[in-house]
Amino acid sequence: MREEIIHEMWRRLLQCKTDAAVIRDESLIPVLHRRISTTVNLLFNGSLQRSSTVKVSSEEDAQKEQNDDKKYSSESPKQLLENSSVNTDTVPPGPDDIWSDGPYPTKSNYRQSQAKFSVRPNIDPKETSIILFPGQGTQYVGMGKEMLEYPNVRSIYEAASQILGYDLLRLSLEGPADKLSKTEYQQPAVVVASLAAVEKLREERPHVLESCIGVAGYSVGEITALTFAGSLSFEDAIKLVKVRAEAMQYASEIVPSGMMTVLYGPDSRLEFACSVAKEFCQRKGIPEVDCRIASYLYPHCKVIAGNDEALSFIQDNKDDFRLKRLKRLPVSGAFHTNLMKPAAILVRKMEKDCMVESKSCMET
Repeated sequence: MREEIIHEMWRRLLQCKTDAAVIRDESLIPVLHRRISTTVNLLFNGSLQRSSTVKVSSEEDAQKEQNDDKKYSSESPKQLLENSSVNTDTVPPGPDDIWSDGPYPTKSNYRQSQAKFSVRPNIDPKETSIILFPGQGTQYVGMGKEMLEYPNVRSIYEAASQILGYDLLRLSLEGPADKLSKTEYQQPAVVVASLAAVEKLREERPHVLESCIGVAGYSVGEITALTFAGSLSFEDAIKLVKVRAEAMQYASEIVPSGMMTVLYGPDSRLEFACSVAKEFCQRKGIPEVDCRIASYLYPHCKVIAGNDEALSFIQDNKDDFRLKRLKRLPVSGAFHTNLMKPAAILVRKMEKDCMVESKSCMET
């Protein structure tokens, strides 16, 4: 393309009547051709920063222009940019254009901003803490053993066992694992072990509790968070988690189901896999069917839940859906799905009987 442009420029120059006197001198033809070639090359290299109109009237002028071209073309792009830049300080048109510390100009009307409604504590965020409590799937045989040496831990287990009607500490320490993994035992074990961990934190790092500005929990960990914050009494919390665990265990036994962690990539089709798995179960005549994304763990990792048949179908066909790795969770039901609807009625009734107070973490 470069050669075509050179030939076209040369053709037009030969046809130009105003330059007829110039090209009568045949010795200037090579000079003009070099001039055209240099100009085109500079355009293609992005280095042409100057343009001038020079009338070549003699061999001396043409030679001078040729020397100038060599000087300009020898400059690097960095030199050309530095030589061509102009630095000037701009003055804002008015005071409203001078930005303040906030995200809006001074004296501006920021009715759409929610910043004015935010509560900002008068404390350095680095000096604060937020406590998060886990949910099901974090249990293991021997859980709670390392907390028994701290005050109040044995009392917590004894009080919980009295409400539950079985020895929770023994089950947590000795198992067996398949029994501990059942929802009706797993949920109380996770909640009480989490509260026991708070007692360890109280002894070893009390400033973490003193500077706590918020708590949160995943799934059954929400009950633990409410208990720690003082919004729910310990007795009501254990009663609630007992009803919740037994109701969800009942719902799991009605329809065999489970949960599975999925690692996937940008080209994976996880939602489509769940949809196909549901259709597969429906064709098998299963009355209650669901398979969906139950929770988001981190980028490219989610937890799906559904019928056992649906999860097995996805495991067997993971390559077709471009899924990287699958791992069943040690839980006995498809939590956070429609398969848990039978349990929701009982849990809602129990929640009405519990006294939940609105309380900030800093007050406890």
